[in-house]
Order: sequence, then structure tokens, then C-alpha cells
Amino acid sequence: MDYQKEGIQFMIEHHYCINAMDMGLGKTMQAISVSLIGMHKTLVICPAYLKLNWEDEYNFFAKNPVRIFVCMTSKELTQLDPTKYDVVITNYEQLNNKNMPELFKWADYVVADEAHALKNIKAKRTKAFHHYIYDHRPERLSLLSGTPITNSVGDWYSLIMLTSYNAKNTSGIGLDGVSYWDFCSKFCLQRTQPIGGGKTTRVFYGLRNVEGLKKLLRGKYIRRLAKDVLDLKEVVEKTVIVDVASDPSLEDAWIEYKETEKLSVNATIKKASAIMVAPFTADLAVGMLNGGSGPLVIFSDHVDPVRIITDGIMRKNSGLVVREIVGGISINERKQITDAYKQGKVDVIVATIPAASTGLTLVAGNRIIFNDPSYNPAQNAQAFKRVHRIGQTKPVFAYYVAPKGIYSKIINKLREKMKVLREAM
Repeated sequence: MDYQKEGIQFMIEHHYCINAMDMGLGKTMQAISVSLIGMHKTLVICPAYLKLNWEDEYNFFAKNPVRIFVCMTSKELTQLDPTKYDVVITNYEQLNNKNMPELFKWADYVVADEAHALKNIKAKRTKAFHHYIYDHRPERLSLLSGTPITNSVGDWYSLIMLTSYNAKNTSGIGLDGVSYWDFCSKFCLQRTQPIGGGKTTRVFYGLRNVEGLKKLLRGKYIRRLAKDVLDLKEVVEKTVIVDVASDPSLEDAWIEYKETEKLSVNATIKKASAIMVAPFTADLAVGMLNGGSGPLVIFSDHVDPVRIITDGIMRKNSGLVVREIVGGISINERKQITDAYKQGKVDVIVATIPAASTGLTLVAGNRIIFNDPSYNPAQNAQAFKRVHRIGQTKPVFAYYVAPKGIYSKIINKLREKMKVLREAM
């Protein structure tokens, strides 16, 4: 597609860059194209569960055989001689492996998939990644992320800093000598927030100096939205209110959320509510499937509701095939489940949002149920895009289950934010 050709050309012309095209627009394919066109020795670093997906994509797009090594264990990586391969694929957790400096030294081209995993400049793996790029300066660096900003503009700092290490940067604009606090002070609004004991802290939020940020990103960043380049089908959303005995403390949770717009109110309350509505979610799912809705995906922010929903569906209709995707599931099992779903062999996937919100294509069905959304709307938007993406030929229906009362207000607030993020994130 034209926008994909544009992305490939941009990545070829700008050696260190951020490809922030919307989820589902083919960032993986674009990076692979750059790798193959330049015949680069390529190091791909991605979330562990995406390693096999990258291998499949390379094999699909390469006209000639490519020697690919997928690192599955730390021991394999430690003993690896990268000179025997064209592509090495590993995960972020291996960034502190003692053989990693050799890999960066070997690579002409480094690709960081879901690069927002590197946004925390204080995290060990982020520091390690910066260190390797700064020391070894590969010919090319592509940072892929459909959601480079998950909470605030400050999330940009680490990624823009990485693009600033480019020795071939012709824009003359970088972040050399600019600290995280300096960056946030320049591009974010700020307020003081009490932290107890009479003390306060500075909180950055929002965006200011838009033109300055655009100037900083020039030649480093490409973004295209799905709504602008694809004829995606419409989205229909509905909050499903269930009548359960609500916890009075939900009132306090709503007040806290409304006043501070924090993305994490009392976790105990949220989890309890998620468990409380899980049986209703199971009923809703069975009703849809019995009515001929076709396969569907159910998301929860917690593991316990996943188990309850799966058991509930199986009790009500033992003929349905239900599979779970949660943290800790093996890469091979995850791939087997998603492949079976695509082939029509699985009726329902019940998944936690952190485990399934990225790297999956689940367009075989067009219905999503959120048993309990994350309080981070960007994560919900990512989960939503598993279904509402390239290949989807039907309108997408999304249902948000919420107990009657205060909690439904939180859900509706999150829905509003998700819509904005999906369209302009």
C-alpha cells in the first residue's frame, strides 16, 4: 500500500527514526523490507511473545532464504555466534545478557519493536539499550511503536534521545545535554501534587510548545492513522450494566479518579469488581455465541476473572472451544491458540490485557468484551486494535461490562479516552 511504501522510504532515508504508524498498519513488514533491501545484518529486539511472529514475517516476505536465529533462552544467547546469521531475534529481558554488546557490534540494523517498552529512562533495560546504541552506533535504528506516548509527553524523551545518537543526523536537532526534567519542563504542563507529610512533588501532564516538539521530531518520526489510510468498518460500543451488590468504596474510587485522573485507583477495589462481574461476562459471551455471533475475544485486566469467565462459559455450553492467553504462557502455545482462532477452531479467546494487547491479529471475529478495562486507556486501545485492524471486514462491536452505579461512570470515562486514543494516539 502507498502509506507502507512511504514508511519504508522514510526509514531508508532517515537512518535513526521512530515509525509510529497506527497499530495494524504493517510496521513489522516495513522494517523487514528495510532489512532485506539493504541486506543488513539485523538485530530485532521485541517482547518475548512476538519473537516467533517476527520469524514468520521474515520467512513470508523474504524472496530468498534468510538465516534467522530466534533466541529462546539466555544460555543460547550467551553462546551465540551472530556471524552465522543474517537476522537475530531476541527479547527485551535479554538486554543485560553478557553477549549483547557483541550483538550490537555485529548488527548493521537494530529494530526495537513495541519500543514504548524503552520509555522509562531509569529502567535497567532502557539504560542498557541506550548504552549499546551510543557505544556501537549501528548504521540504522528503527523504533516501532503504535503508542509511543502511553501516559504523557515525557514518554517521548527516551525514544527521541535514541534517535539523537545518529551520526548521520542532518537535522542539527537532538537532545544532547538535555535532561529528562529539562525536556518535560519545555514540552509539558506541570502542577504540584501533595504526597503526604506536608510534601509535594512536581507532576508533568499535557502538552505545550507543540511547534518546538514538531521541530525536534522532524526527520525522526513518521505517523499515519488507520482512519486516514484504511477503510475500516465502523465501531459500535456499548456499556453493559449488570445489577450486582456494589462495594460502597467504589464511590471513593470514582471521586479519586475524577479529581486526579490517575490511571490506577485502588487496585483491590478494581480487582474485586472485576471478579464480581465475571459470571455476567460469561453469560453475555454464551448468549452471543448461541445467537450465532461468531468467534469473540474477551479481555480482563486481571488473571482471576479470566479463570472465572472460562469456567462459566464451559459450564453453560461445553461444546464451545475456549482458550486463555495470560502472562507466563509460552510463545509456542500463544501462537497455537491464535492460529487456531484464525482457522475457526476456537470460539472464544479469554485474555489479560497486558498479555494480549500487542502483537496479535484477531480479525476472525468482530466482537470484543471488556470484562474490566485497564485504567490505562492506551492499553485498552491497543487491545481493541487486535480486532479493529487490517483484514477486518465487518463492523466491530465492543461491550464493556460494569456493575450498576458508580463504576459505570469510570468505564464511560475510559471509553471516551479510548476513542480519542484510537483515532489520534
